[in-house]
Amino acid sequence: MDQILQSLHTPPWNLQDELRRVHQASRVHEAELSQLLCAAIGVGLAIMREFSKDVVHSPGVLSTPRIKSRVL
Repeated sequence: MDQILQSLHTPPWNLQDELRRVHQASRVHEAELSQLLCAAIGVGLAIMREFSKDVVHSPGVLSTPRIKSRVL
């Protein structure tokens, strides 16, 4: 996901860097980041878990069918 974002435009932030920030420096509460970070985490969780069950969280619901179609 980070590679795709970097190819579309040059945001002043990086997904991995934002996920690694300490609480005091975290910007996950900002809408610009929070939705994409949640989606990235949802995709990661969907990849790591069994593909026989769908992720119920909204970003997971959107990402799981796409992941299933590519993996299965």
